[in-house]
Amino acid sequence: MEEQKSSKRIYTLDLLRIFGAITILLFHIKLEFGYVYPIFDSFISQGNCIMLLFFMLSGFVLQKSYSGTCFWEGKKLGDFYYKRLAGIYPLYLFNYLYILIVTFILYYSKSVLLANFITFPTELMMVQTAFYELNVGGNSGTWFLSCLAFCYFAFPLLSYISHKLGKKRIVFGAVIFILLITAPIIVPLCGLHGIYTNPFLGCLNFLSGFCCTI
Repeated sequence: MEEQKSSKRIYTLDLLRIFGAITILLFHIKLEFGYVYPIFDSFISQGNCIMLLFFMLSGFVLQKSYSGTCFWEGKKLGDFYYKRLAGIYPLYLFNYLYILIVTFILYYSKSVLLANFITFPTELMMVQTAFYELNVGGNSGTWFLSCLAFCYFAFPLLSYISHKLGKKRIVFGAVIFILLITAPIIVPLCGLHGIYTNPFLGCLNFLSGFCCTI
């Protein structure tokens, strides 16, 4: 039987989102314009790490809202994907097309045209962050939305597995946190392109929020 979705708003999460959004804004101002803040400059310099907070919040909120939902009944799976993608794909597509036009105007050449043609399918399907090294069109800024799409795609299956594990879910959560702790070692050892934009590690942060509901 499907459990009733939690409709109670958690205002602490709203405050975390506001805090995260302001910190990321200040971080990008510093990054783009070299601004030095009179106080908390060292903290804001690490503002990119706050993006990981948004992955955790997404995982926590989704699992809290859909815990016990059987996505394989009726149109629930399709409705879930439609609702999630409707929230991020228009913004992603607008940004991609905008960057594409600017790139052609400022840096047009046959090699740039060919490179963008080759990578067009990965960009259109929102999987570009999995091919981060191939980025040639300046669309790397949408890595967060691309990683989030991976998380949304995997969520129904992960939720189902979590439900089936029952009390053993605590072991699942422990494995996720161990992987996160060892990420700084795994990334250089496996030759991954980094922690910040890596979809696998983004999904691990998503799952860490997911596991906080266990």
